[in-house]
Amino acid sequence: MSLILIHQMKLKSLFLVFIIFLQLGLPAFSTGLEDDVLSSLDDIKNILQHSNNKFLSTFTGKVNSIIDTVNKAISDLESDCSSEIGDVILQLNDLSSKIKKRKCKKSKNKKSQCVPISTADDIVLKISNVSDLLSPASNSDEVPDICLNSDFTSSGSTSSDSTSCLVNNEPEQNTDSTTQNDDVIIGCDQNEVLNFENILNSNKLTLSSSAMVDTKLDLGNIEFYKYSLNMGDIYIAKNTSSVPSEVMVSLDESTNVSSDIHSVISLSPKSQKYGFKVCVVDSSMSWSYNYSFKDEIGFSTNVYTGDGKYFLPFKAGESYAVTQGEMGTFSHFGDFLYSIDFGMPEGTEVTAMRNGTVVFIKEGSNEGGPDKSFLDKANFIWVLHVDGSIGRYVHLKQNGALVNLGDKVKVGDVIGYSGNTGYTQGPHLHVQVVLPKGFSGEEKIPIRFNSIDGALVEHESYTALPICK
Repeated sequence: MSLILIHQMKLKSLFLVFIIFLQLGLPAFSTGLEDDVLSSLDDIKNILQHSNNKFLSTFTGKVNSIIDTVNKAISDLESDCSSEIGDVILQLNDLSSKIKKRKCKKSKNKKSQCVPISTADDIVLKISNVSDLLSPASNSDEVPDICLNSDFTSSGSTSSDSTSCLVNNEPEQNTDSTTQNDDVIIGCDQNEVLNFENILNSNKLTLSSSAMVDTKLDLGNIEFYKYSLNMGDIYIAKNTSSVPSEVMVSLDESTNVSSDIHSVISLSPKSQKYGFKVCVVDSSMSWSYNYSFKDEIGFSTNVYTGDGKYFLPFKAGESYAVTQGEMGTFSHFGDFLYSIDFGMPEGTEVTAMRNGTVVFIKEGSNEGGPDKSFLDKANFIWVLHVDGSIGRYVHLKQNGALVNLGDKVKVGDVIGYSGNTGYTQGPHLHVQVVLPKGFSGEEKIPIRFNSIDGALVEHESYTALPICK
């Protein structure tokens, strides 16, 4: 009889535990899948990060981004995370494919441009295992198992005590412009009719030789290509970067030539455009000319539209004090008028304040100090926003960028690690927003953060809230 009573008591205890799980809105069981996935991804990241192979090390930032996506997806209470995990699987498969293609053909191949066979096979196997863990089970109605461990319900409801979050309503940045001027171009000889299609494909006007590049401007973004015409020369301008730019062209010391040069040529990111031509006036006489170029970032017509769209540049739940605010007396005047400094330990993860595209990176410096001689020693990341403004993240640690040029980033994405490089009095993150307006100068923009009224106050601490999906 006593054995029956003990058995009944055990059943009642198990039933009570089950009821408690239901009342708290917790999953009735946990497979430990999240830990397995994140541990495996960390393992892959460490292999890439510590590899002496330059090709492999370039993917460290990508895996960091994948880890961040998985963390956000499984912690978001407002989504079943299927879409995000599906995208992660595609990125992992793409990474695996790229590594397979670069696998050395011989086991003792020492060429740095290929990946040793054993290393490649190890990484590909680990990626395959993670993809399998993330893939939906056959009986899960195509919802990945990892997404079933959250408080998400089929009706989309969440537990009543879920943390409040901030909404990012800004569209994603798109600067991949492949536009070009397809208008017909008349050469110096009126019978010489050209367009981009003829120029790029004809035998006479080939773009294949680097010797055809007439000049590269100082930012390394704009190239001019020079082609010989029957009675002169024609120039094509090409923007190879992800940042819009303006180019000012002037013709100097010319003899027996005319030109249709415009003072400023505006070039969208990743675009090419007809520049100008120089034509001989009298073919019976000698002719010559010199020219010069200047370039600036941004368009003179840019109008700032980003008020209230910024998010604190560190991870949700973390708090940091403002060590120097707008118009700070130590260094926030002139070009740095509306900058903000957050005191944070070196190596703190820095997140994007706004959606955008990474357009400039410097990460090679390991020098810093409280003297202006260190001004040009700071590491930084610049992110271009949809309205043409640029967010600058400065004083990052050496090799502290986790993104590459041209990468698209969203609010809250981890882009790098804070540091103490450049003109500093100690480890901190300096953020600033400017609106480059080409040859019309640069507008300094006060940063106003989502959910915070007015400017940040010096010596006050601020806590980053989660960002809603």
